[in-house]
Amino acid sequence: TGLLYPPGDEAAATGAVLRLLRDPVARATLGRAARARASRFSAVAVVSRYERLYRRLLETAASPAVTEAVG
Repeated sequence: TGLLYPPGDEAAATGAVLRLLRDPVARATLGRAARARASRFSAVAVVSRYERLYRRLLETAASPAVTEAVG
């Protein structure tokens, strides 16, 4: 989803930007990959993951082994 270059290396950063400016296929490929990755962080996706987590936690808290350990 991106091009890597060493931190603080301005020449490498410039080269990465120029590569994207000159290469529409690479630019489109990286753009598609970035959009796909970003979709994992949409409100719907994040809320769904939290709901699954909370359900698992509630199921675990309600299990007899946990109730006996707490009580």
